[in-house]
Amino acid sequence: MNCSRDIVDLVEAIRAGEAGAAEELVTRYEPEVRAEVRQRLRRGRIRRMIDSDDVCQSIFASLLVRLSNGQFDIDDRRDLERLFARIVRNKVNLQFRRHLAARRDVRRLRSLDTQGAADDVPGTESSPSEAMGLAEMVARAREQLSDEELQVAAWRKAGDSWEVIGQRLETSADAARKRFERAIQRVTDRVLLGEEL
Repeated sequence: MNCSRDIVDLVEAIRAGEAGAAEELVTRYEPEVRAEVRQRLRRGRIRRMIDSDDVCQSIFASLLVRLSNGQFDIDDRRDLERLFARIVRNKVNLQFRRHLAARRDVRRLRSLDTQGAADDVPGTESSPSEAMGLAEMVARAREQLSDEELQVAAWRKAGDSWEVIGQRLETSADAARKRFERAIQRVTDRVLLGEEL
């Protein structure tokens, strides 16, 4: 089986809720994603304020929720890698904006470290419990979707286009897609922030 088909099968397994599929995706891609996050977090003081583990967990949670609900079309490994790159860039930029906001601006902080000690660098491996935690986050996020949102997710899993879904919902394809994306973002944010209803 070639690598492209293997990725498509893995994405389909995640969408089907297959046990272990989310963990397999995390195990395969976590080292690359973590390396990319760390590369992007190389700016001096801000690196000390942002934990790469937290950013990675947020990336995988966001990706898994969206994949499981059919938001992304992944046809091969390159599609998935481009998607990871975009999510990493967006999540790191979000963290930069948060930490450079007027009230939190890390540029105003002064280090008490006169020796210039190196930053602590945690290990690069994800534990099975972290991978399981991501699968649980996906399940909790799905529980928070409305019946209509779950129906849209089912249609996307079945391969329906946004045009077809828009017709069923009596709206435009773009409106249906955007409404679904907002719903996914809403529940992802709630799960990541621990604000479940």
